[in-house]
Amino acid sequence: MIMTTCHDFESCDTDGSIHLLDFHATVIDGTRTFGAKLFQLEEHIRRMIDGAREIHSKFDIDDAIVAGLVECELENQRLKTSNNESQQILAARFAICFPESDLRSSTAKLMIKIHDISRPIRALRTRYQHGCSLTVVPQRAIPVSLIPHQIKSRGSSHFRRAELMAQRLQPGSWALLLHEDGCVSEGVGIGISGWNIWTATGDQLNTLGADRAVDGIAKRYLIDVARNIGLACCERDMELREFLEADEVFVTSSTLGIMPVKEINGFNLNRGSVWGKVSMSLRTEFERAFQFSLVDNLPLNAANSQFKGQNSDAFV
Repeated sequence: MIMTTCHDFESCDTDGSIHLLDFHATVIDGTRTFGAKLFQLEEHIRRMIDGAREIHSKFDIDDAIVAGLVECELENQRLKTSNNESQQILAARFAICFPESDLRSSTAKLMIKIHDISRPIRALRTRYQHGCSLTVVPQRAIPVSLIPHQIKSRGSSHFRRAELMAQRLQPGSWALLLHEDGCVSEGVGIGISGWNIWTATGDQLNTLGADRAVDGIAKRYLIDVARNIGLACCERDMELREFLEADEVFVTSSTLGIMPVKEINGFNLNRGSVWGKVSMSLRTEFERAFQFSLVDNLPLNAANSQFKGQNSDAFV
């Protein structure tokens, strides 16, 4: 079931300086539930509003009002279904839309969509268990000089094209994009959602900085988690060879949480267990914080009792 609602807001005068790729004058963001709670909702809303300001420099909406509207739509969705509420995985997508005909217009619409993603997410169970496969595609990442990192949207056709390239090169794999200079950027593997990629060697974590990849909210959350448990974390430029030589490689996003990588371009990264010491530590902290199993995508008290035989990736 999908629920979509629109709300009108009045913004200040604008300069209309940026017209976003594919989404025209629209900034889109979103998150999902882990258990009963939407993951980092306030942070996602703030990123959306910051992105809207890149189009309309004086635009503003009160974060709390938007959060309240999203929570209201989420509750409405739950009331309309007979499924076990605690076992639903709901995605919340929200967007600020400016009139395409007049980028200086003071009117904006807030669009909110709530839909159930339980089935496709749980179909990823095999990948959570054994790791995902990545393929470097010929398409290059959009540089931050064209779309600032504050803006989540990278364009549906941009990500879709990368997905199709990965499928042609290695069926079943997800796309990993590089910059023109060879630096690794980000990837895509589910819908148009991007993810950040990490390495771990010993107790040292590395991931790309905000000037090279979208500054993921799950990434920021897990950097704090890593530092709280005594792990060093560095954001820097990284070449592909570093991922092939690392002890562990994994990806993170607000949709996936944390997922290990088993191979890149057919090169096996398995150093024993696909969940290494560092990624397993982050996973344990994440699961403890949300009382939610990432592998089963169920609350911890319900995990291990369902979906034991489900290994399908049919909905990826």
